[in-house]
Amino acid sequence: MTNFQHQFHLFWSKGNGHGFQSWAKGNLSIKNMEYLDKYYFKIDDECDEIITICQENQSFGSISKFLYSNGQLDALPQEVLSLFYKMKSKPNWLNESLIQKGGELSERCGLIGLLVLRDFSLMGGYYFSNLTQPLIATGALKKGATQRLYNTLNFWINTSRKEIEDNDKRLESCLKIRLIHSISRLAILKKHPDWPISSLGTPINILDMIATKCAFSLYFLYGLRQLNFQFTQEEEDGVFHLWKYNTWLLGVDASLIPDNKKQAVEFLYYWTSKQALPDNNSIILANSLVNENTPLSLFKLDFISDNMDYIHKSVSNYLLDRHILSSLKIPTVKYNHFFPSVLKIQNILIHHLMDRNKQIKRGDLEQKSVLKDYEQHK
Repeated sequence: MTNFQHQFHLFWSKGNGHGFQSWAKGNLSIKNMEYLDKYYFKIDDECDEIITICQENQSFGSISKFLYSNGQLDALPQEVLSLFYKMKSKPNWLNESLIQKGGELSERCGLIGLLVLRDFSLMGGYYFSNLTQPLIATGALKKGATQRLYNTLNFWINTSRKEIEDNDKRLESCLKIRLIHSISRLAILKKHPDWPISSLGTPINILDMIATKCAFSLYFLYGLRQLNFQFTQEEEDGVFHLWKYNTWLLGVDASLIPDNKKQAVEFLYYWTSKQALPDNNSIILANSLVNENTPLSLFKLDFISDNMDYIHKSVSNYLLDRHILSSLKIPTVKYNHFFPSVLKIQNILIHHLMDRNKQIKRGDLEQKSVLKDYEQHK
């Protein structure tokens, strides 16, 4: 058995993959999913073509201003505005009630959700080095973990709120990510003409985008569940539907995007079979995240603020499997089950004692407070 086969086997027989499968009960088969192979070489052609046109006719400056200097939407080239208006047209499969339920859970989970996203979803993604290669190629290591966390949190908050009636913030955030994907992909292929497409696929390909969707849905929900955060079946379905919509807005065919945890775990089984072992860059990214400790104004007690490093490490130690922790060289901490155990008890008490609408309001305020802190320190 090769190192890669050993890694794949461990993930699905004893590691996080085993936990996902125990929860989701998927039909795990690589052969049944081989029809997806071609999508490692498929990308957002529509947006790539727009960026190419704008670069050629010298209208790219307004795109750059829109992305990086809070430029105005209406100042964008007509080609980009046409794409935006196309995104505004709601697909016939969109269930606005489910979007609202998914958004309510995303808000209701408050700080617990942010811990899961950071210390499990994002950290766990660094284990799959194929996924991180485009990130490395764009110079992400030089930008630092605080900037990456701010960008991720800003996107997640803007696209995961419950109110679909005011959808422009979601659409604008997805448009920005879509443009950044295309700009990055074209730059990577220009800078690295020998990019190993046969083994890594095209940079920021369709399947890697779906895998990222699984981090915001499958990983997110499983992590909440492991910390005893209670959610209904309708909220679970809502999170998957919310991220199906968001991923569609990013240029992925809706028919390819998992609708539920069973489909998500089947996709993840196939996708992980194509991934390489973590490399040195994976370890650097993971430890950069481990050691990032932006002060949060929500915490008035110095005891909590002074121990955020311990809190993040203990959550990762609790949610990530042993092999991933070892491979990414994430430090273990003493009594690493203590803080997660406190969270589990707290989540049970909140579920029984706090009104649901109050949970939603409080959680939304907590998340936006953290985003503001990161904005000030990025």
